[in-house]
Amino acid sequence: MTPVAGSTIAAGERRWSLAGADPERICNWDGEPIVYNRDSGDTHILDVVSGEIVVALAHAAATPGELAHRVALFLDVPYDDVIDNVRHILNVLEELGLVRGEAVCASPS
Repeated sequence: MTPVAGSTIAAGERRWSLAGADPERICNWDGEPIVYNRDSGDTHILDVVSGEIVVALAHAAATPGELAHRVALFLDVPYDDVIDNVRHILNVLEELGLVRGEAVCASPS
């Protein structure tokens, strides 16, 4: 995922990537995103926004802001309407062992 033009990474922000989610086993089943966790052996049925986030992370690590821009475009809604939800979803996906966040250094503004 390429950085959004003019975006900066805030101090303490985490860059997220896939952890246990198997990028080869992300699919749709009757319109529902499905992902297999190779670490736990569990299969998860996700909501459409969570599925969009996992698919994005299958391509490249990203910050919540970068993911929120993608989700906002996907849903055709303003960025401010999705950023908090994206952060929440990332935390839930982390609890499931599907993604992991790593702290990154702040970029100059």
